Amino acid sequence: MRSDEIEVRSCLCLQTRRAARNVTQIYDRALLSSGLRVTQFQLLATVAEAEPATQQMLARFLGMDRTTLTRNLALLERDGLLRVERGPEDRREHHHSLTAAGRAAFDSALPLWRSAQQHAQKNLRRNAEKYGRESFSELLGALSSLKGSSLKKL
Repeated sequence: MRSDEIEVRSCLCLQTRRAARNVTQIYDRALLSSGLRVTQFQLLATVAEAEPATQQMLARFLGMDRTTLTRNLALLERDGLLRVERGPEDRREHHHSLTAAGRAAFDSALPLWRSAQQHAQKNLRRNAEKYGRESFSELLGALSSLKGSSLKKL
């Protein structure tokens, strides 16, 4: 194996995306009987917390680009889980809220999500203790701070 291949295999982006896919699979398996994927559940949860939620607020909170967010919101609206209305002051603004079906889907998925959350946290704590690494929250904070950094600074 060439040294540049080894270097690429140790890429922080690759390793982080791999870990994210593994975590996503844990939640998706747990939510399977609800008919929701974790991405859908997270959107419903965020809208439920901030009703009515604007797309700008959702994009910022979830760290999603507007195109991906718009597509995901449209699917939930199509399935009757979300309602979208024009903003009362700015008609260009879209306000999202849960429908009765969306609230029911969220409520039925919440215990499944909690189970996945406990499972993931338990395993992360065990591994953090095993390897003596900093807490998962601190690691996420460090990774999030990368977004604000610039290649020009390197």
